[in-house]
Amino acid sequence: MPHAAPMRRGAVVGIALACALSGCTSDGPPAARPAGSPTMSANPAATPSPAASPSPLPSPSPSPSPTRPQIEISSTTIAGVPIGTPADEAERRLRRSLGPATSDPLCEDLPGRWLTWGPLTAVLGQEDPRTGGPIVLAGWTVSPGPSRLRYALPYDVQPGAAMREVLNRVPGATGVVGDNGGFFVHTDRLPDVIWSSTADNASGRVDEVSFHGHVCED
Repeated sequence: MPHAAPMRRGAVVGIALACALSGCTSDGPPAARPAGSPTMSANPAATPSPAASPSPLPSPSPSPSPTRPQIEISSTTIAGVPIGTPADEAERRLRRSLGPATSDPLCEDLPGRWLTWGPLTAVLGQEDPRTGGPIVLAGWTVSPGPSRLRYALPYDVQPGAAMREVLNRVPGATGVVGDNGGFFVHTDRLPDVIWSSTADNASGRVDEVSFHGHVCED
């Protein structure tokens, strides 16, 4: 009786793959699938990856604060207007440069007026009230307080600074107690510039920097 030829390995693998894809019975070829039945794909589509979330936009940088304008105040000028300028001209130029100001009479017995911009006051009066003379830009005072301006003052000593700092920073500074109280620092290098405090010694702080600012007390 002749022997049946052995089935090649490739044929076995082919039948196995066909059974895996479409189903087989143990007795014969793959069974037919009912109409409309789903079939398995040999290469199922890959599941799509979720879309990446967009990166958050960086927060905008805050705008820098505008720098306050600085004006020079010294024994010779206020904001570019020279000491000694006739009063009407000085007032016109200062208002144009610094903006609106309040105006008050200078003293009961002296001609002139104060012009005030917050902590800064300009003195429009006689340069030496004891001898008289025309009304001019004669002096100024600067006190602590909020201001839209910065002040370049002699020796860069600002209102609110410690009086001991004044004594250390101002060349040739000398401190004295006033006849009616208070502590005052002056220097021969700027004879009419005064740093004053309501304290009776050097432990206080600068309450005012002035140049010819106390005309009503002379």
